Amino acid sequence: MVPEMTKNTDPVVGPGGYLEITVVDVVKDEPTSLSAAFSNGASFEVINLHDHLSGIDILEQVRDDAAVFSTAAIDDWGMLAWDNGADMSADSLYRLGMIQTGQGMGRNEFRAWMKRHDLIVDNAGPVLGVSRATIARYSSGEKLIPRTILLACKGYDAMQADKTEEDAA
Repeated sequence: MVPEMTKNTDPVVGPGGYLEITVVDVVKDEPTSLSAAFSNGASFEVINLHDHLSGIDILEQVRDDAAVFSTAAIDDWGMLAWDNGADMSADSLYRLGMIQTGQGMGRNEFRAWMKRHDLIVDNAGPVLGVSRATIARYSSGEKLIPRTILLACKGYDAMQADKTEEDAA
């Protein structure tokens, strides 16, 4: 028996209730890169997977062997899969596309931003105008960090830099 897939409640889902990859093509001139379209209508021309295909032997084989990488296809669940048995969820691929095109922010980048400003989950929310629970979801990687938050973080950086310059003067 196949386990039932939990439906994703994030707004990036497609008509099936969870995000699926609908089209995937290997980008010939860029190693470990592909283009993809998703069930929510989003598409990304180039998503570079090189840095994300590490730490596990089967993924490193995909990264290091162009012939294996070129077998990228969509499996029955709408996920990215390779002939060697490696796979990647549509959510993960979508997040990478969003981050690499500047439409989102990565969890590690967000955590570094919080640390740089001595913020924690409890006090970062008021700075960005979101709830504590939302900050917790962003910092854990549970929720995609949207472009609006990326821009708010950059704006806060600029405000703090201006404040530091004023204090130095």
